[in-house]
Amino acid sequence: MKDNIIQATVSVAIGALISYFNILFIPILVLIAVMLIDYITGLTSAYRNGELKSKTGLIGILKKEAISLLWLLRVLSII
Repeated sequence: MKDNIIQATVSVAIGALISYFNILFIPILVLIAVMLIDYITGLTSAYRNGELKSKTGLIGILKKEAISLLWLLRVLSII
C-alpha cells in the first residue's frame, strides 16, 4: 500500500511539472519506450510458455496503436 502511494505521488508530481512547463515530447518518448518494453516482454513471456501466436501479438500491436491514436488526438486537441 505504501509503495502505491509513493508511486502515485511521484506520478502526480511528474505530471504536474510536465503540465506546468507544457512539455509533451518527453512523456511521448517515455510512453513509446514503455510500450516497446511491454510488447517485448509479452513476446518473451509467450515464447517461454509456448503460447506464441500471431493473433495475440496482433491484438497487442493494435492496443498500442489505439493508445498512440488517442495521444495524437489529444495533442491535436480533437478530444
